[in-house]
Amino acid sequence: PQLANTCTESCCTESCCTDSYSTDSCCKEARCTSQALSPTQLPAVCNGDQNEFWIVSSRCLTWNCGQANLDDPGLKVSRLSLSGRTTASSMDEYLTTLDPSKRVVFYVHGNRTPQNKAISGGIRFFQRVRPYLDNKPTRWVIFVWPSAQAGVLLKDARAKAVRTDAESLYLAWVLRHHARNPAPIAMVGYSFGARVISGALHAMAGGCLGNRSLPQAPINNAGISVGFVAPAFDADWMTPGNYHSLSTHNLRDMTLMYNHRDVALRNHWRLTRERSSEALGFSGPRCFGPRADGTRLPVIALNCTAAVRARHAERFYYDRSCRAGRHMAQVINRSASQHRYSLSQKNDANTSEF
Repeated sequence: PQLANTCTESCCTESCCTDSYSTDSCCKEARCTSQALSPTQLPAVCNGDQNEFWIVSSRCLTWNCGQANLDDPGLKVSRLSLSGRTTASSMDEYLTTLDPSKRVVFYVHGNRTPQNKAISGGIRFFQRVRPYLDNKPTRWVIFVWPSAQAGVLLKDARAKAVRTDAESLYLAWVLRHHARNPAPIAMVGYSFGARVISGALHAMAGGCLGNRSLPQAPINNAGISVGFVAPAFDADWMTPGNYHSLSTHNLRDMTLMYNHRDVALRNHWRLTRERSSEALGFSGPRCFGPRADGTRLPVIALNCTAAVRARHAERFYYDRSCRAGRHMAQVINRSASQHRYSLSQKNDANTSEF
């Protein structure tokens, strides 16, 4: 059943906070976030004013594409302070404070992630890439979507796979506003988070998801650099004529980290019940559609099978020899460079054009 989009004031107290999804628990979770987070629960972020941290959340929005408001979705926006506390903000403030001199980095978490862990995971991602970053000022955006565990693994995965279409449309709505700002954009997603990003780039270019498309004019050639870690969507989706076929029209380059032994992605076909379906994060790169200018998409492909083995867990890509922190930092650094990405810059990865 579809989650309700309203809740009563009586349920929105700190004692009501929950990671499960009852009728109004998404509202409970969102209302309680600022109470539940504390500086000791979040990793410390760096000092200085070069970095700013935002949370954009769709957790209280419908995930039914047919009912989604794509003119003004009503996304919840918060600022994350250096002490680790959140302060309620608004989409108006978020958009009016966009600074052309600050690149924007979106981090999108995977499935079975309650809100507090989604936020702390976003900050942990920042810490992992920070040692390898250049010194350019950056706006960090954690896109939080309703992915907390709901039921057994397969049932939960199927429900969330359907939900990602609406989340992609919401994220695409945000990206459209960024297109008016000349600041470069990088996006990093893990598992279903990569699926949300790919769908958003497709919708931004005028593509349809869940029988819906954005009502505004399409945007192509956004030149976004992406990093996909164990992406949980079909390996053929980004090819012409397939579900995310227009996503490459808004890409500059891609870094892909995959694992041939991933126990969850090995069973990706069970989501659609089609044996021929393989997840991009399991198969590795096959073929991708062209960019908006007709050129081939540069892809850096990293086989992390030996390091991660059968696990489907984000931290192993960062904690082990696959060195996701360094590679995702390079995605971010490339996004802010003034010149088109050169394949000769990478000598330690399987780099190709597709």
